[in-house]
Formats: sequence, C-alpha cells, structure tokens
Amino acid sequence: MLLALALTLLAPQKLEPAPYPAQVGESVTVRATRGEEPITGLTVTVRKPSGTAVECGVTDAAGAVVYIPDEVGFHVFVGKVGEVEVLAPLPVTAPQRSWWAAFVLVPLGLALAWQNLRRGLGRSASRP
Repeated sequence: MLLALALTLLAPQKLEPAPYPAQVGESVTVRATRGEEPITGLTVTVRKPSGTAVECGVTDAAGAVVYIPDEVGFHVFVGKVGEVEVLAPLPVTAPQRSWWAAFVLVPLGLALAWQNLRRGLGRSASRP
C-alpha cells in the first residue's frame, strides 16, 4: 500500500482526452501516462451522460485508445492503474453546422451593402 502511494506521488498517472472539448461523432484520443511514460495495456472505460459505462478499449504501445462519443454531455474516462482509479472528464458538444449561414448570409450582406452604396451615390449625385 505504501509503495503504491509513493509511486502515485512520484509519478502521477493521468488520462488525457484530446481534443478538449470534443464534438459528437468526432474521434477522441485518450492517452494514459505515468509521469512522461505511456501506460500500455490499460483498459479504459467511459461513463456516458446517460449513466451507462462502456469499455473504450485497451491502450496501445503509445498509451492511447480512440473513442467516438455518440451523446452530448460530460463523459468521464476511467482507468484503474493498480489500486488507483484515474478519472478524466470530457465535455462533448453537438456538432456545429454553421456553413449554411456563411453561404446564405455573406451574399445577402454583400447585396445589402451594394444597394446601400448605390442609394448613397444616387443621393449625392442629385444634390447640387
């Protein structure tokens, strides 16, 4: 027990999900490290916002496992290293679909600017 506590204090274990925050349907890579060294063969599970726990997989030689979230909300990744349970929260947002706004609003803005410019030029030309 004391040995596990000493190792935890000297070389802390951590799980690092990236990107942070993530989007639904986007690939998330969770890296498990002890100090700077990767932890291989660690089983990583995720607790979803709905309360269910799903196994993500086992870390590879680089200490990484890939997960694709399918729910919006806070996901918590869990890995048990010896006696220590390591947690890493990850907020997951809905996918952002804002391209339609660019295709609609930019031409509309340019048309309004052109109309206002023509009006302004028409007024200044009619004044003596």
